[in-house]
Amino acid sequence: MDKKGFIMEIIIFMVVGIIAVIFFAAWMYGINLINSSLISVESDNPSQNISDISQQTFSYYNSGVNYLKSMAFILMFSYILASFIIAWLSPKYPIMFILYILLTAILYIFAVYISNTYENLMTNEALGSTLSEFTGANHIILHLGFYIILIAVICSIISISGIYLRRNIYGI
Repeated sequence: MDKKGFIMEIIIFMVVGIIAVIFFAAWMYGINLINSSLISVESDNPSQNISDISQQTFSYYNSGVNYLKSMAFILMFSYILASFIIAWLSPKYPIMFILYILLTAILYIFAVYISNTYENLMTNEALGSTLSEFTGANHIILHLGFYIILIAVICSIISISGIYLRRNIYGI
């Protein structure tokens, strides 16, 4: 572990969260589009009914693809927990709190841009309806500025308090 701190984890949380949600939504949209196209295919031969074969084949897959909505939220939540763990494992001195506040302000600006871009993407004709199904991840991304500040402040407190707790436990 390089012990650089939790700021990089917050950046990764922002980037991976938005990419995962958009990728999962595009995947769900593509699968639903393919499935509905295969169901609507008409066949002259009754023994080769493509719509029945498609419904039998893709029914299990479609039910599994719906779990991507919760997977996106779990991925984002796990990065939040990873930020807390990294903050505990890489204690910093209290003077670093000022630097973390400045970096958090910069991250807040980027988070607002990401949140607004995501909100514009939700109004898109193609992916908008699919993205609106990601309720947990949508909440985090649409309120990303608040979550970035909250995570950064909590991680700063954990990181700074880790020094004093280790001194008391280990006598360092």
